Amino acid sequence: GNLPAVAALKGEALSKLGRYGEAVRSFDVALKATPDDAEALGGRAIARLGLGLLEEANADWRRQSELLAARASARACVALRMADWASAWLELERALEKEPSDPYWHLYRLTAQHRLGMPADLANLPSVDAWPGALLALHAGRITPAEVMKRADTAGRRAEATFQLGVLAFDRNRKASEAYWKDLIEHSSPSLIEHAAARNELARFSP
Repeated sequence: GNLPAVAALKGEALSKLGRYGEAVRSFDVALKATPDDAEALGGRAIARLGLGLLEEANADWRRQSELLAARASARACVALRMADWASAWLELERALEKEPSDPYWHLYRLTAQHRLGMPADLANLPSVDAWPGALLALHAGRITPAEVMKRADTAGRRAEATFQLGVLAFDRNRKASEAYWKDLIEHSSPSLIEHAAARNELARFSP
């Protein structure tokens, strides 16, 4: 029957409540019955991240990515969570072919280019007044970090902005990046792409 689907939904609900241990157990039930459920794998990864189990979360995301072979935008999001910038960049190129005006695909491609040391492609950025336009403007050097934080008017947007400030500081001042990313992790939900990316970035350069 649909027991695995019910277990996965329960896992999602528990995760939203911050009850990550119970959420993982619910996802375990779902995945035992349907091990190739990409959504449930992504859900369990977030719950595992909520428990501080980064390696286990990444294992779920790697498996999820394999199952999403044909879906560039979904795979891009998984690669971003793992801060796997080379894979993310390839998938984002494909996502942009399908949705050339999606501001987030442009933002995340700039993020990947920056972290890979590639020249930033600032020529064809969509001009958006709405969020995340401010983050695109930040990458293009058109507005200041203070201005970006002023426009980041929700917890999610503050996390996105804080992550980008860390990305842009990285080459010049790794300590500043570290501070931005630690702050982001402390004040944001593990369900956010940026939260997972920051955890993976910090795991790499902590001694």
